[in-house]
Amino acid sequence: MLALKRIFGSIYRIFLFLLLISLRFSRSKAQSLLPYDINWSLVSTSPSNVTNVTANCICDVRQGACDLGCCCDNDCPTYLTNYYTSIDSCLPEGPPETVLKYCVSQDQVSRVNLPGNVDFYTQIVQQADIKFFSNLLCIVRDNNPKLGKYFEDPIAGSLSPYINLAQSSGSPTYPSTSLPYSMFSYVYSSSGNGTYITVPYGALSDVCDDNFPVGFMVSLPESLQSPFASCRRSLTDVSTSCTSGGRLSPSFYSTVAILGGTTTVSVSVIEAWHLNPTSSSLTSLSTSSVAATSYNSTSDTCFNALTVLNLTFYYDASTAGTGVNGNGLIKAIEMSYTVTDVANAYANASSNYLTQSVMVNWVPMSATRTSTSNSSTINSTTSTNSTTGDVTSSLSDGYTLRQTSGNPGYLVGFPVLAGTLSSLGNKTAISELINGFPVGGAGAGGLCSSDASSPLLFGFNATSSCAVEFTEAELQSFCMNGTAAQYISLNLPVYGNSLYLGIWGNSNISNTNEWVQAASSPSPLTFSGMTYANGSKSCSGVVTDVDIIILTGKTSAANNPQNKILYATISYQTGRWKRNANLGSLTVQRFYLKYNVTFVGIPQSAQGYERALPPLVKPLSVEILYPFTTNAAPERNGPPKVRILMLISSLPVLVASFLMMTVLA
Repeated sequence: MLALKRIFGSIYRIFLFLLLISLRFSRSKAQSLLPYDINWSLVSTSPSNVTNVTANCICDVRQGACDLGCCCDNDCPTYLTNYYTSIDSCLPEGPPETVLKYCVSQDQVSRVNLPGNVDFYTQIVQQADIKFFSNLLCIVRDNNPKLGKYFEDPIAGSLSPYINLAQSSGSPTYPSTSLPYSMFSYVYSSSGNGTYITVPYGALSDVCDDNFPVGFMVSLPESLQSPFASCRRSLTDVSTSCTSGGRLSPSFYSTVAILGGTTTVSVSVIEAWHLNPTSSSLTSLSTSSVAATSYNSTSDTCFNALTVLNLTFYYDASTAGTGVNGNGLIKAIEMSYTVTDVANAYANASSNYLTQSVMVNWVPMSATRTSTSNSSTINSTTSTNSTTGDVTSSLSDGYTLRQTSGNPGYLVGFPVLAGTLSSLGNKTAISELINGFPVGGAGAGGLCSSDASSPLLFGFNATSSCAVEFTEAELQSFCMNGTAAQYISLNLPVYGNSLYLGIWGNSNISNTNEWVQAASSPSPLTFSGMTYANGSKSCSGVVTDVDIIILTGKTSAANNPQNKILYATISYQTGRWKRNANLGSLTVQRFYLKYNVTFVGIPQSAQGYERALPPLVKPLSVEILYPFTTNAAPERNGPPKVRILMLISSLPVLVASFLMMTVLA
């Protein structure tokens, strides 16, 4: 059994590794603009300047939720931690263990006197490979009677032991309301007949699979590097899917009743957004009713199509056993969503698609937020900047579990935290973008698209580009009337000087001291230098390149360095877009935008630190001179000073007393 557990553990670790390296980083523009909500009650008017850089649980990146396999995550129930520990499948919790190798035989080492610091965690003894005799002698014949171990050849056939081992598990049995959940088991609806809850998910490709089940205690996405899992949905069936209760409707997920284990649990909608596909602005919707999804065949538009789905399950595992077959119960379910409008849905169904993103989190019932007590009537008050699409929300408590990029230092390959400054009265906080710093990229056909952004990954230099197609008249119009909104429609990151980056991988959005403002020059928000030349049919002064440079550094112990961001610049380079003279005025021509991301580590070298040496002579207390006293009054902050003359005159008496005691002894 132990061997099977270890094999399962190895397969599990390989599975996690494959998930990490196969992560798709395409994001919808809804994800790129969605911010985390700010709990203003946690924001201080005088934020702290102190950060604890001790990394003791680097796998805990979902704040408030259980990271499966993270055995140091306090949000995971005890029986899950014990299970992963028993199969030796815990995720890395800190720096790699320091290995001490012996250069001689283990028997020749009596004691290892290592320095008493934190750089050594374990000592793994490896006996040296002595090749002296093997280099001088050769083996002619081996008379060792032991020939090794062999497996006996089993007989094939219909033998009774084989028949017993080859028994089928039989027909599936569906849980009833009296059966609690076990880890990894499907989450079922109360309709019976084994109907389990599904979410759109690209399991084996980037195409949405509508049959992907929600598993108990299984968060989505499985990878810790992204808060959302994205897939592409074809719109060939838009006439049926873009209806009330269809797959493109949020009511498909909000109206389902879920089997909680002992009771039936309904879904509570706590936040809703509408994404304007033209301006990329987000508008808050009422949660008293779900947005109605409908298809207009005349305009070929699907209205209020679901593009982002976020489900949070609150579970109770307090009565769970010691293994995976614990008594898990689902106590509450919260849902938030984002809808958008899709034009030319059916006409371009072969090339047009909708990016859908899903997030599933599991939170202990003890951590239920105050908003769940009356979540069905919660409405958020938001203000939207129509130029940048940045949203400031005053919801009393966050609906999205925050995912970090390190604990505390950045993990290489995880998104760079980014957001804009928000204020309420005399308080300031960061309205953090859920997907981190968005970087533009190419969409379908290599064209610039506002739904093709990707998060900027810490430590990864990157270059991306995309194309813009203009006829002669369109280029002239863009050049003479270009606005920041048009840049945004091309997915150019337009933030001006309002973008802040997280200094740490888990920078607190309530503490602005843990964020650094990115310098920007010049910003397209204020840039108005484009000029069009009719003779050459060219546009000068247009932004053609975006250079993002991020300076990083390290701190803490050399064997456990914590990465941090020190400074960042965003430079918008301008150039000229010129029409090809051989093209007709109605022929489209491609022009290109380019994005460059560079991480620069400051020169650093680890410095050695030593404990202070103890004093050679230990100070003597003034009481050693008793019954002699000083003629000075005691000082307020220290012992009374003794005159040197008194000390010198007392030495003969002390020496004589010592000699007398020696003689008597």
